[in-house]
Amino acid sequence: MSHVRITGNATGTQGTIDIDGHQIANMVRGFALYAEVGQHTTLDLQVFPRGVSEYDGEAFVRLNSDFEAFLVHLGWTPPHRP
Repeated sequence: MSHVRITGNATGTQGTIDIDGHQIANMVRGFALYAEVGQHTTLDLQVFPRGVSEYDGEAFVRLNSDFEAFLVHLGWTPPHRP
């Protein structure tokens, strides 16, 4: 689980996305934040690297359901989700 902080202006033209203190807004094309009562909050990022980038840490990785079904058909076992 990561600490996430997102800020932005009303028009969406400026903002910041920090994950565990690392500013990554310059690598993000878009994002969706999902929060449900009794569930972990999930942040989906559309990322495109610029220059050299590095990430080392834990994250929940979400796949498109059709792609996940395809991988399961090939024998992949999805990890347990809390």
